[in-house]
Amino acid sequence: QYVYHVGGALGRTMAKAHITDVNVENASITTDAMVMSMGGFVGYISGEYSSVLTNCSVMNSNLRQTSINDSYKCLHIGGLVGDVDTSSKFAGCSVINTDIVMQGRTYYYGGLIGSTYSTGFGEKNRESAITVKNCYVKDCDLTTAQSRNCNQYGGLIGWLTEGSTVQNCY
Repeated sequence: QYVYHVGGALGRTMAKAHITDVNVENASITTDAMVMSMGGFVGYISGEYSSVLTNCSVMNSNLRQTSINDSYKCLHIGGLVGDVDTSSKFAGCSVINTDIVMQGRTYYYGGLIGSTYSTGFGEKNRESAITVKNCYVKDCDLTTAQSRNCNQYGGLIGWLTEGSTVQNCY
């Protein structure tokens, strides 16, 4: 069983999405399927051009991947966004009192953003860098079944693209 993108509000957004003042509260997402990306707000932000999330939040929610085995069950998971592959911008976004529990193996795992991904190297990669300003993660629990189950793990961001900017975040 395989699911591509799962989110509390949106599974996937395409290029040039502008989302402002949208909050997800009391969401519960549980799956035992293989998931490409999972986020409390949006699973995957894709496209060649920047998307912008401003003052968006996830509060009092739960994200759970319940399958236990040695294969990867969720590649990208974040409290707000699972995976970003563009030069997107995040401002004033937050994840509050949200639990993320991974039983299966995970590549990238973050309290705010699981991973930022770029298909290029060098200059192309820097053009895809993201900006995260005035965002925070508070009173959240990020849990994996075993430490060997996660490759890149961060309280704010699991994996950050070269040249990205993170300012005034906690």
